[in-house]
Amino acid sequence: MQGIMLLCLLLAIGLYIAAVSKNIIKKLIGLNVFVDGIHLIVVSIGYAKNSIPPIFFNGSGTLTTFVAKAVDPLPQAMILTSIVIDTATTALALILIYALKWKRGA
Repeated sequence: MQGIMLLCLLLAIGLYIAAVSKNIIKKLIGLNVFVDGIHLIVVSIGYAKNSIPPIFFNGSGTLTTFVAKAVDPLPQAMILTSIVIDTATTALALILIYALKWKRGA
């Protein structure tokens, strides 16, 4: 329960920074904090207590028991893809902010 509260606090902090700040770099940082909170929530949804990573099948036991004990890898794969897209989007936004600042001469 405390973990969910911390994740909601992370979402709230990121959204607050993005909404209140007047500096566009700080807004971008706030949005990144917000998106990282969403990433953590989705990964925590895929968590199962007393489970094993889906890539460590050592051959002992049957495949059926391994599949029953393994964590679902789909949320992790989706978040990994989202992190790559988020990084590219942030890099593009920083380039556009720099170009805007250079063009205005500020």
